[in-house]
Amino acid sequence: MRFVQPNSIQEVTHLLSNEKGKAFVLGGGTDLLVKMKSGSLEPDLVVDIKKIKELSEIKTIPSGFSIGA
Repeated sequence: MRFVQPNSIQEVTHLLSNEKGKAFVLGGGTDLLVKMKSGSLEPDLVVDIKKIKELSEIKTIPSGFSIGA
C-alpha cells in the first residue's frame, strides 16, 4: 500500500485517475481505517487530503456557505 499526502486538488485528481489498483481518499479516516483494520479493505493507494487548504475551509458565498471536503 502506498500512502500519499498531496498539496493540491490537481495532485489528488492526477493520483486517483492514474492509479491502476484500488485507490481511496482519506478525509477524516474513521470509515477507511476501520475497514482496513478489520481486513475487509486492502487499498493499493491511500490519498490523504487533510492538508489541502481548499478542502478544509468554510466560506460564505452568495447562496449560503461553501464547505470543503
